Amino acid sequence: MNLPAFTLYERLGCRAGITRITQQLFRNHLANPLVRTRYEKSEDLARVERRAVEFFCAGTGGTESYSGLDMLATHRGMNISEQEFVAVLDDALDALEKCGIASQDMVLCAGPGYLESRGTPRRVDQLAAHHPILFRMPTNGRDRPWQLKEGGKVTFCIRRRGCGSTVVRP
Repeated sequence: MNLPAFTLYERLGCRAGITRITQQLFRNHLANPLVRTRYEKSEDLARVERRAVEFFCAGTGGTESYSGLDMLATHRGMNISEQEFVAVLDDALDALEKCGIASQDMVLCAGPGYLESRGTPRRVDQLAAHHPILFRMPTNGRDRPWQLKEGGKVTFCIRRRGCGSTVVRP
């Protein structure tokens, strides 16, 4: 069975979805002490936000054209630190997550040899005795915990603790 291929633009919700994500991104920037002043000093923040929407739409496969400068010219002379760059990326990941884009469905699985030596968990709380492989966020180096959902609501969260893991209820 072939599933329809969607562009990134479509998966982000086209212009309306990208606008919503961009608005959240700018709210995040204005609340982030590491980059807030750069945005507060902007003479026309609404124009910057509109250009960001254009940029994201054009860059993700939309039909919109981008009317701004290229990224090097736009940021030339700003002396953006590595810490600020990482903060902006974290703000972007948070905006995607808040807009329902960054959430991913994951499957828990283990090899037969592992299950033979550690046992097969029958309940979520038994996962604490196992060693999950967690996704490490590239922007901040922190582990992304597993969130187990039932009916769309998080019922358990698994976090790494030293060499093991801990199952907690939210």
